[in-house]
Amino acid sequence: QSGDPFKHPELTSKYMVKWLEGARSEYGVEIDYLGIWNERASDATYAKTLRKVLDESGFKNTMLVAKDGGSDICDEMAKDPGYVDAIGVV
Repeated sequence: QSGDPFKHPELTSKYMVKWLEGARSEYGVEIDYLGIWNERASDATYAKTLRKVLDESGFKNTMLVAKDGGSDICDEMAKDPGYVDAIGVV
């Protein structure tokens, strides 16, 4: 297994959904915002996969937050309309 959460975007997305399901079922908490991955650069493939898996799993209202720390994320998103659709907050 890789230490890179973006190497297997489907697997990482399912992991995040399990965490959201646990927050919902065990504590009654609905998560409104979810970051792409703490302390990592953003990844378009992962963001789009995560958005798809979230939507399919009943988390359409959970918004994805893109990375912070620089305006380069805007340049990346400008090149990929699917990336823009996946991200809710920059």
